[in-house]
Amino acid sequence: MKLENERIRIREYRESDFRSLHLLLTNNKVMTYMPEIRSNSLDDSYKTLYDAILESKLIHRQKYFFALEEKATNTYIGEIGYTILLEAIEGNVVNLGYFILPQYWGMGYVTEAVKMIIDYMFETQNIVKICAGCVADNRASIRVMEKAGMVQESHLVKHMILEGNLHDRYDYRITKDEWQVRVSKSKR
Repeated sequence: MKLENERIRIREYRESDFRSLHLLLTNNKVMTYMPEIRSNSLDDSYKTLYDAILESKLIHRQKYFFALEEKATNTYIGEIGYTILLEAIEGNVVNLGYFILPQYWGMGYVTEAVKMIIDYMFETQNIVKICAGCVADNRASIRVMEKAGMVQESHLVKHMILEGNLHDRYDYRITKDEWQVRVSKSKR
C-alpha cells in the first residue's frame, strides 16, 4: 500500500527505516503520551519494525502500521496506522494511531495523513467505524482528530496513568456514514 499527496507519502515499512523508527520510538517528547510503545533499546525498536513488516505480508492482516514520509525529501517523519478491533460481516471497527518527530509538529502533516488514511480505509477496506483517542491534555492530537472530521464519543475520567498520575481520556470516532456525508458536502 502506498498513498501520497503533494507533501506526504504513506507506505509500508522497510528494513531501511530502522534508524528513523528507533529515533521516533525513543524520543521522550513524542512518547510522552504513549509510554506503552516507547522503545528502550535497539532490540525493542527492531522488534517493532520486524512486526510491522511481518504483518504487512499476512493475508489476514490485523495491524496496519505505515511509515510517514515528507515527499519532497523522502525523509521519514513518523508513523500512522490502525488495528482491527472488531471484525463483522457488516464491517470492521478499527483503532487509528499516529505520531511524528517533533521537528515536524504543527506543519499539518499528521492532519493530512489522517484524512488520507481515513479515505483509504473507507474506500478500500470493509470498515464501518474508525476510533481514535488521546489523553485529554494532548490538545494537538485532539485538533488533528477534529480537523479530520472525527467527533468526540466519550470523556473517560481518570482513565489513564502517565508518569504515576491519573489522566482523563477523550475517545473520537468517525463512521462510514459520517464520512460519506463529509465527502458529499466537500464535492458540492
